[in-house]
Amino acid sequence: MRKNKIVAFAMLAVLAGFTIKGYADTVDVQGYPVEVDQNGDSIEYVEYDEYSENGTTKSSIYAVVASKFKVTIPKTVVLSGLTRTAEYAIDVDGDISGDEYILVSPDETFKLSSRNKDDIDGFVQQPKQKFRTYQYKNLLDDEANFIAEDEFVNDTQGLIFAKNMTAGKWQGSFNFDIKLV
Repeated sequence: MRKNKIVAFAMLAVLAGFTIKGYADTVDVQGYPVEVDQNGDSIEYVEYDEYSENGTTKSSIYAVVASKFKVTIPKTVVLSGLTRTAEYAIDVDGDISGDEYILVSPDETFKLSSRNKDDIDGFVQQPKQKFRTYQYKNLLDDEANFIAEDEFVNDTQGLIFAKNMTAGKWQGSFNFDIKLV
């Protein structure tokens, strides 16, 4: 009986492995199909050839590392009652592919409302909306003997303002479009 339970558990583990692998997709890396998991990272795989003669042969290496990032945006902003403005900061951090960028784009206009008053327009200005990795510097890493990429860290400032705001308690909201492009 105990032996049957162990065999059943082993079979379940094998089936679970196949289920997890079932989420894989294939990505072309310079003409070679590479399986990637649901996060976009390559799944380890090795192919072998046998040789029975002296000589030299080449082993090809492929990898896919998915881009990952995080963006910090303002959750709540209070405009100055004197200037009717507020500055905010955006922070973008991550490891992204050299041919991609992160777009952080706020709505340019939004509505503000106050009790017993007509809605007014609020405006958002954020000059920098595309974030990339820094340029490759081609620095030789002596220990590992490879070309290193600088760390990716970016931030920017934005401005929110409402020109026609009069006395009262005002409220509004706007959205940020955040995506890897």
